[in-house]
Amino acid sequence: MSKHRFWGTQPVMQFDDLGREDLPTGPITKMDPKDIPPSPYPLPEGLEWADIDVNTKELDEVYVLLRDNYIEERDALRMKFTPEYLRWVFSPPGHQKEWCLGIRVKTTKELIAFNNSSPSKASLCGKVLDLIEYSFLCVSKEQETIRRINLKGVWQFYLSSDKVLFAPFTENWFYLRIFDCKLALEVIVD
Repeated sequence: MSKHRFWGTQPVMQFDDLGREDLPTGPITKMDPKDIPPSPYPLPEGLEWADIDVNTKELDEVYVLLRDNYIEERDALRMKFTPEYLRWVFSPPGHQKEWCLGIRVKTTKELIAFNNSSPSKASLCGKVLDLIEYSFLCVSKEQETIRRINLKGVWQFYLSSDKVLFAPFTENWFYLRIFDCKLALEVIVD
């Protein structure tokens, strides 16, 4: 397989590496949280970072942003989540409040981007790793969330995609348990 212009230059597994068992495992980079910048990364003029409190009316803003902008499948299938479901997803055990992060327009305070990160664990080669599930990334892919997570000493994260990623390190199947199919279709499918 040909080398990808960007991912071929990064310290990540390449497609040619699939099946190799001699590759090292562990974090690509691990730093001391004291070495992470204490201040947020800058945004373009007119925008500001916003900590989102999902236990306030801000959840309604997140709901509208996700409802109107998050994941639309090729055949116009759009994921639809209720505010109650989102509050539950954004509040797992061990979640840090500052990991619900938005971007607002300074003048209007309109929420134009959102990301949630939740703690997770995974077993890799007999070691249990602290990971972050990077989810509900909507509109922006700024690195501020990663800076905040690194301050807690967590260095790995994962995300899921319905697209082929250029440098896979694992493939995973997950199962959803549907309790009431009719209700699930009413709630999730728009």
